[in-house]
Amino acid sequence: MLTLFKRRTRRYNVSEINQAITTYQNLDSVLLTKYNDDNLTGYVLLLKNTSKTKILLTEAQFYTIKTLAVAIENPSLAVNDFTRVFLIKED
Repeated sequence: MLTLFKRRTRRYNVSEINQAITTYQNLDSVLLTKYNDDNLTGYVLLLKNTSKTKILLTEAQFYTIKTLAVAIENPSLAVNDFTRVFLIKED
């Protein structure tokens, strides 16, 4: 029974990217960090609302074919507000 709770060690790489990317109009977007192992890749994006009105982000905006999960720290962005978006994709 104890073997069921044995902790599995996973090795993954972390890369600090800090590169501007294109996402959506009125959003300044930066790819901050990339995490990857043999099967999955995780991304942390930093987004800033550059419009003159509030923007509501949804997880669906960030899904692609190999996306397994999306989390948005603050989906409701006032003008000049920032948020982080976390993506997990299958390799």
